[in-house]
Amino acid sequence: MSLIKYLASFVINNTKDVDGIYLDFFCRLLHDCARCTRAHKEDGGNRKFICAQLPEKCDADSEALKAGYKTIAEIGKERIRRVIKNIQEETRRQT
Repeated sequence: MSLIKYLASFVINNTKDVDGIYLDFFCRLLHDCARCTRAHKEDGGNRKFICAQLPEKCDADSEALKAGYKTIAEIGKERIRRVIKNIQEETRRQT
């Protein structure tokens, strides 16, 4: 288990409030939202998350801009979409 996942488990996975709302300012790539979404799958919770990220522009020579992402927020949105899609696919395979 990575150190970040271990530390995050104190905030997300081990909380008694599995229906809580988590607020993440300056979330950049939505790591906390991804952890929160994964925690749902593990413990059946129904947490919600609120993320705030300014539409910070990607560097002109970045791979992200070359891939079509104009801002850091766009990258984060796509990341959480992919996490949700992966969890849905894992759930379908298990049934």
